[in-house]
Amino acid sequence: MNDFELACKVVLVGDSTVGKSSILSRYVNNLYSSSNVSTIGVDFHLKNINIDGRIIRLQIWDTAGQERFRSLTQGFYRGAQGICLVFDVTREDTFQRLGNWVKEIENFAKDCVVYLIGNKIDLDAKRMVSKETAEQFAKSYNLKYFESSAKDDTGMSLFESLTRDMLRKRNREENKQIDVQNNKNLESSFFNCC
Repeated sequence: MNDFELACKVVLVGDSTVGKSSILSRYVNNLYSSSNVSTIGVDFHLKNINIDGRIIRLQIWDTAGQERFRSLTQGFYRGAQGICLVFDVTREDTFQRLGNWVKEIENFAKDCVVYLIGNKIDLDAKRMVSKETAEQFAKSYNLKYFESSAKDDTGMSLFESLTRDMLRKRNREENKQIDVQNNKNLESSFFNCC
C-alpha cells in the first residue's frame, strides 16, 4: 500500500548555477552547501507533503542547466504537472535567457503549472534584477512569481503553493471530463428515447 494518495511530477529548470540543486537540497533535506557542483544530466528526489489532509508525493527532477544537456532536459518535461523556472537575481544574464526557457516549456510542457523563481535573494547587495522587473516578466507570461534563498531557507513555501495549484488544475480537468461524459450520456439517452 502506498504511503501517499497522489504523485505529482515537478521539474526544476533554468541556467546553470542559478541554485536549482540548492533549492532542492534545502527543501527535501533541509541542507545547504555553498560548494554545490553543477548537475550532470538530472537529479531526482521524492518528498511527501500534506495538503489539506492528503499526502501528496512530489517527484522533483533537478535538470542540468548547461546547453549541452538541453536535449536531455527536454525529455523530462513529459508527464510533469509543475515546473519551477529558476534564475539568479544577481545575474542579469540568467534573467535575460528566461524567454528561451519559456519557449521551451511551451513546446514541451504545454499544460503545466509554471512558477518563476528568483533565487539568491540573500545576496541583496549584488542584486541585478529587481523584484518588480521579475514580477512584470512573470505577469506577461501568466506565471506565478516567488523569490527564494536556499542559503537562508527563504521561499520554500513555493512547493506547497505549487502543489496546491497543481491539485486545483487537476481537479478542474477531472471536472471537465465528468461534464463531457455527462453530456454524452444525456445525448445518448435523449436519442434512445426518441
